[in-house]
Amino acid sequence: IDEIYQAGRFLKDAIDRVEKEGGVHLRAVSERVEKLASVANQFCMSLAQIVVTVMEQLSSDVVATTDFTKSSKSETHTTVAKRIRDAQRKFQSSLLGYIKLIEVLALLKPSLLPAIRDAYSELV
Repeated sequence: IDEIYQAGRFLKDAIDRVEKEGGVHLRAVSERVEKLASVANQFCMSLAQIVVTVMEQLSSDVVATTDFTKSSKSETHTTVAKRIRDAQRKFQSSLLGYIKLIEVLALLKPSLLPAIRDAYSELV
């Protein structure tokens, strides 16, 4: 995760550096920006797929360890709601280790964040 995070940071820094060069070599700078933007787009699309896959796997793991079938008629709504909240908490805490991946997406392609958020909402 740290290596992917660093790669994303380096890519963002390279794009920023090339954009700031401007001026005399405008055409060359423009071509470099286009190439870097293409690499960044491919990187981010792959990273977004990884993030969603990780979220799905973590969700499956949490649900597998939480038995929602043991509810009986004597259980109160509060007890069932607590079990659901606990499962959500486990899922959210397991995602913390992957937050750097989402930070890279926010840096390089923030337009992907709503799709990530939607995937998260579906799982929670």
